[in-house]
Amino acid sequence: MLAMCAAVHGMYVSLQVFCFLCSN
Repeated sequence: MLAMCAAVHGMYVSLQVFCFLCSN
């Protein structure tokens, strides 16, 4: 359960970084 939450959190952070880079 904790590992799944960590994986989802990691994907969310990666997506935010991706959007941030693309918007610049």
